[in-house]
Amino acid sequence: MKFKILLILTLTINISVFAQKKELKPYIEFIQKNKFPTAKNYILEKFETKDIVIISERDHRDITQYELYVDVIKDTNFKGNVYTEVGSWNNYQRINKFLLN
Repeated sequence: MKFKILLILTLTINISVFAQKKELKPYIEFIQKNKFPTAKNYILEKFETKDIVIISERDHRDITQYELYVDVIKDTNFKGNVYTEVGSWNNYQRINKFLLN
């Protein structure tokens, strides 16, 4: 009997927590109706028309963003340069020279 009560309680909580909210319905329908490129393809498409593409970082502990960057850089269609905020502060003159020339 305890098992049945626990099972029903667990299912009820899961349904209420993971059920779609009514407010989200228009956004979900919009995403489902439209075809969007993957993040990787979107970035590569931007490099076709732009000289500089800036990608903002999320929390540094979130490694999925770095997996995306590696995926983009390894792609044979990638013909750009990469600059990251990681590195020594004393390289700013070299970086500015590269970007401005």
